Amino acid sequence: MGIVTRTLANNLTTGMTGDTRGTPIIVNGDMAVAQRDTSSTSDGIKTCDRWNVRKTNLDNLALTQAQSTTVPGHGFKHSFKYDTTTIETALAADEALAIETRLEANSMQALKYGTAQAEATTLTFWAKSSLTGVHGIYIRTHDGAQEFVQSYTIATADTWQKVAINIPANTAKVINNDNGIGWWIQWILAAGTSVDGATLGSWHDNATEIAPTSQVNLMANTSYEFCLTGVQLEIGTFTADTTPAFPFESFGDSLSRCERYFQTIAEGTDKPFGMGHYWEAQEFIGHRVLPTTMRTAPTLEYVSATNYYAILRNGGSDQFDDLTISSSPKTGNMITWYCGSGQGISSSTKNFAGFFRTQNSSAYIAMTAEL
Repeated sequence: MGIVTRTLANNLTTGMTGDTRGTPIIVNGDMAVAQRDTSSTSDGIKTCDRWNVRKTNLDNLALTQAQSTTVPGHGFKHSFKYDTTTIETALAADEALAIETRLEANSMQALKYGTAQAEATTLTFWAKSSLTGVHGIYIRTHDGAQEFVQSYTIATADTWQKVAINIPANTAKVINNDNGIGWWIQWILAAGTSVDGATLGSWHDNATEIAPTSQVNLMANTSYEFCLTGVQLEIGTFTADTTPAFPFESFGDSLSRCERYFQTIAEGTDKPFGMGHYWEAQEFIGHRVLPTTMRTAPTLEYVSATNYYAILRNGGSDQFDDLTISSSPKTGNMITWYCGSGQGISSSTKNFAGFFRTQNSSAYIAMTAEL
């Protein structure tokens, strides 16, 4: 059972404790980085990097997620905040809502899963909920499809509490040493009757139940909120009082780790995003070196509209509407942009050099390689 008290908070990764633990396995556990936005009314990863609002079979719910400045102290400056804005009028048996983060498999090898030396771990975090009572934690191993569910109890509404969840070693299932999903971890906010009632405290084969019996329903009232910060994972068995201190990273280090999964390239007006030249009169090829090597070949995310972008060349400019990636790195960190007549380019001069630039306040370009 999770233990709730007050104290510090932390994050884990390499299996060492104390000041020499190394890089935390939980990325952005203090919610400091929010490349996309600080507030959104959508589900998915829309505010704090690596943190996802996951809806399952919901049909009425409207929500706000935000990078909030509501914090428990102890050095934290931000939290992830969920807020119900339109209730789910009836919680159907198969409906669920959760805050989720996914951990890359090759960052979890210190857990030694699938061997006799597998390590027990402790997940620790600060939570503030509008509801007292039972809340659930759900962890799933992507390799081997096993699950772990545990409950924790919020004793006082709208009050920060530190929670420690003890997770037993898993000697049966290997976490592959690759760039796929190792775990996903969910903080359950609501769960219907066909997905609650899980067996608690042990690893078990794939089941439909993701939440404990009597899981609270934070979708039932527009006054309900849930805040989360200080998420850490430590090798070893701890209480909320004995967990090592949260390993705060510099903003630059945290941003770099987040950029492995998502990078904002350009946003707003007059932002350059690549150099290149006209391969042919209506075909421009450009390049950009990414600041961080991404987890896998990234996908382009952008806003497309008339004349949102331009190529500046030879004292003039050629406006266009959208663009594509002609090549992207599986390793390394350079991408190649392509823009031609299909993207709105009119005729220019072969071999002219130039650079890409945004032309509208709503222009937006990003690269994603999320798990």
